[in-house]
Amino acid sequence: MREVFLLIISILPVIIIGTYIYKKDYNKEPLGILIKLFLGGIASVVIVLVLTYILNIIFPSLRYERIVSSNAIKMFFKIFVGIALVEEGSKWIIAYVISYNSKHFDEFFDIVLYCVFVALGFACVENILYVFQGGLTTGILRLFTAVPGHCFFGVLMGEYLGLAKINERNNKLKKKYMILSILLPALLHCAYDFFALLGGVYAMFLFFAILIFGYLTSIDKIKHISKMRINRYYPNYCTNCGSKVEGNFCSHCGKQHR
Repeated sequence: MREVFLLIISILPVIIIGTYIYKKDYNKEPLGILIKLFLGGIASVVIVLVLTYILNIIFPSLRYERIVSSNAIKMFFKIFVGIALVEEGSKWIIAYVISYNSKHFDEFFDIVLYCVFVALGFACVENILYVFQGGLTTGILRLFTAVPGHCFFGVLMGEYLGLAKINERNNKLKKKYMILSILLPALLHCAYDFFALLGGVYAMFLFFAILIFGYLTSIDKIKHISKMRINRYYPNYCTNCGSKVEGNFCSHCGKQHR
């Protein structure tokens, strides 16, 4: 009975977040591709384990016990390379391979939805492992922290992959947004883990500041992007933020367009 209860606590935030963002999709995506992306997120755990194993052999300093025993500067760098970049890079690979060139990806919000479902697949496995090890308290804590955290990273990843799609015909901008779609989620993930591991009053304050920032910005991005009605080639939309352009300036970010 205890195991069933812990399983429910583990998957509850995944169901809540997945339902919320799915309801925000005006033109509903086929459940088939969402299930595939969710399962891909689960599979990305395997990619993470393999990459982590290889990195730990090549760079022993990236082992978890050595990361947490490092000074603050080294810890931040090691978390970025050994944890954040590996995890976000693995999720990015799954999202890109399954959905970036999919025929179903015909609106900006689609890729945000896709990346969040990959993130939820990853978070589901991770959450089950941690909750079964740490119990109810861990499950309740992660309900408001780690699982939404993966969602934040997914929203950011999806936003910049969407901007890359908008700029399909501009190779320079496309490459820029492709890089940012991995780099920015990895940096946010790194900061999240860094302050959580660093400990102390100030670190915890910054940890919760990042968490609140993630909540507010993700909800804002989801609401804003879900209202966009952008076709695949996006002829009349801002190449910087994806908003519809009326005249020579974007009403959302202010970028000038000619």
